[in-house]
Amino acid sequence: MRHDYEPAVVVHSADCDDAPASTLVYPARAAADAYPNGRPHRCFHRRTARAVIEHVEYEAHAYVPSTIRPDDATRPLCRVCRGTHGPGPGMMSTVLTSARDGGAVRTVDLGALRLRG
Repeated sequence: MRHDYEPAVVVHSADCDDAPASTLVYPARAAADAYPNGRPHRCFHRRTARAVIEHVEYEAHAYVPSTIRPDDATRPLCRVCRGTHGPGPGMMSTVLTSARDGGAVRTVDLGALRLRG
């Protein structure tokens, strides 16, 4: 079933100096499954075991199609934010919000994820 993708997050290795402070650390596989369109930071590599998610505030922009289209995406990912700009829950067509409000960092409950073997 096709669905829309939210704007991409940046995935850091847990020990990265550029990773946001006060965030939860997840198994790298869980982060990859939860954010398949995530952008790996330069610190992230195949042997990374623990990951930190950074939610990004993208400037307001129009959808610009890229050449990347996951099989389950409604359309190609946006070249700017790697989202699909669809009408799904929490999605906005041109203005995207930051996960940080007043210095707080939004966390995502990955406990319900079913990890692939």
